[in-house]
Amino acid sequence: MAAISVCLIGKENVIKEGIKSLLVRNGFDIMADFDGLEKVPAEIKENEIANLVISIDEETDALSKNIFKLRSIYPQSRIVIISGNTETSVIMSAFDAGVDGLILKDISCDGLIGSLKLAAAG
Repeated sequence: MAAISVCLIGKENVIKEGIKSLLVRNGFDIMADFDGLEKVPAEIKENEIANLVISIDEETDALSKNIFKLRSIYPQSRIVIISGNTETSVIMSAFDAGVDGLILKDISCDGLIGSLKLAAAG
């Protein structure tokens, strides 16, 4: 199986670095790493398209807006949010906005890798 290319977005550096290390150890290819959604360019080049866009959610209030923005930048990618918020309304609004997966932060490492592989596969 070919490596899954990933764009990783998040301001929580300790969590993001831990996820990045876990992904690399499990055969994912980190092709982009941004310190927050505002750092993501408005357009990407053809060679910058990631199979999977992973955003570590910091701002629940703007989650839907952020997903719409990611979807406009990465229309062909699978978008996954890693969040600590378990409110049903937040989760439903994320899926209404077009997210492909929402993973809670308290998941095990093996569960996270398995979930991301499933999301990348569609």
